[in-house]
Amino acid sequence: MALGAGEAAAEGELGDESLSVITCESDTAMKLKKKIFHKPPKSPKSPYSSSTQLYPKKAAAWRSLQGTSSACFENAAVENPRHMWLGFLKQGTSHALKSDVDTGHMRGNVSSSTPEYLKEALGMKKPKHARSPSNGYIPGTPDYKEKEDMYDEIIELKKTIQAQKNEGDRMKTKLRRLEEENNRKDKQIEQLLDPSRGSELARAWSEKKTDNGQVATGLKQKIVKLEEQCKEKDNTINEFQEDVKTSSLEEVRLAMETYYEEVHRLQLLLAKSETIRKNAEGRDTQKRLKALNAAVLRLSRNIRDMQAENRRLKEDLDHVLNASTPHSKTKNYSEWSRQRLVRKILDLEKKLCAMKSSRVSLADTEASQVLAVSPSHSVDLDLPSSQHLGEECCRLQRLVKKLKNDRKALQNLLLTKELDIKHLLEAKAEVELELQKWQRKMEEKSTEEQTLSEETQNLTQKVGKLELKLEEEKTQMAEDTVENLSKAPPVCTVTDKENHRKEQAAKIIQRYWKRYKTKKEEIALHEWFCSRQPSEDIYLDRKCCCMLGCLMQSLSPRTPACPPCQTP
Repeated sequence: MALGAGEAAAEGELGDESLSVITCESDTAMKLKKKIFHKPPKSPKSPYSSSTQLYPKKAAAWRSLQGTSSACFENAAVENPRHMWLGFLKQGTSHALKSDVDTGHMRGNVSSSTPEYLKEALGMKKPKHARSPSNGYIPGTPDYKEKEDMYDEIIELKKTIQAQKNEGDRMKTKLRRLEEENNRKDKQIEQLLDPSRGSELARAWSEKKTDNGQVATGLKQKIVKLEEQCKEKDNTINEFQEDVKTSSLEEVRLAMETYYEEVHRLQLLLAKSETIRKNAEGRDTQKRLKALNAAVLRLSRNIRDMQAENRRLKEDLDHVLNASTPHSKTKNYSEWSRQRLVRKILDLEKKLCAMKSSRVSLADTEASQVLAVSPSHSVDLDLPSSQHLGEECCRLQRLVKKLKNDRKALQNLLLTKELDIKHLLEAKAEVELELQKWQRKMEEKSTEEQTLSEETQNLTQKVGKLELKLEEEKTQMAEDTVENLSKAPPVCTVTDKENHRKEQAAKIIQRYWKRYKTKKEEIALHEWFCSRQPSEDIYLDRKCCCMLGCLMQSLSPRTPACPPCQTP
């Protein structure tokens, strides 16, 4: 049973494969028919290729006929071409071994294979009106086309050759794919024919057999879509290449110039925006510092006011609590009459209304006068007066609670204000630190300037000393030369000459030694000058350069001394 199922699955697979091959062949046939249908018409014969090269069979027949008729042409004199052609045909028909049908067919072939200009030359065809002898046409000359037409024809032929090559490549790829599919299917068939795995594969293929056709059609549709996409992409690539070829260098240069100008303009705009932003940031920081200082002052004043108010409220509360002791004024209220107590209550009500208008006066008056009335003397009074006093006491207790709540709210406000003050103080401390850093930098700069001025003064002093030494040496040398000239006798002995030579040698040695010393000092000064920082004062560097130049000129033996440098 398993083998039968395997054979059935293999037959089904082979049937599917045959169907797929048939569909593929039909597709290829349809495409070939379409391509044959869309082929351009055959171009006329080109004069560059001879008729013998294009039609070798006809050329062979022509040679055979020419060989048979060569004797005729050699023996005969110059005759009419029509008579020659008729004689040739008679000779050809006499030697023919075929039937009349074959000879008629051969004549038709010969007449069809002969070119038009030969037919006109032999008189078989009348010439056209444009090619008549009256227009200067000699019969027998071939009708060549123009060079432009031939060039267009050559280009079209090249295009068709390229299309055929592309078609051949495409067919090769299709063949390769089909071979790969065939190999894959052969492997599947071998696996199916394997007896060890036959039953399992048969079950699997019987289950998947229904889906194979749908998968194959889907894959074919995908292949067609992909081929269309490839063609579209090839067309777009060719268009882009043609666009690149047609675009001139002048257009590219102009585009590059416009891009460069745009980039330069954007860079300038960026630089301007950065400078404006920096200036705005500096102004914003100054404004912020001013606002912070003003806020610090305002908050410090508010804190002082709140602290004073808090202190005053604490004092009022302490006073109220101290004044509310029992049996303080029992004797006075017991001695009062009813009318007097009513008047007192009315006065207290008026005072309470005044206290509502201002909290400070309320805390001062009501707490000191009304709470002093003790509840022990209300027994001697009548019932309405005692009730009124109880209500007053309750209202006063409510007022005290309200004052306590206000106190808590004020304390919370104080805490928030203190936090704000802390933040402001921190910001102020940061600003002060920045100011201190800036002041330190300024002090360092001032100290550097002082050291530079001192160094320049020292250098000027050294240069002055060196100039004085040089002047003294020059005067000494002049005096020595004058003394030598005055002391020299007209007739010198040998010893005097030797002494004179020794003195001159000693003077020369001293002179060279002094020059060596001055050169050493000059090199040291030059090294010190080169080691200075470029951020130092330019005026001092200019002065030092001038002094060094003067010193170098004065030390050189053949150049005169430099005039003193003028300071601006």
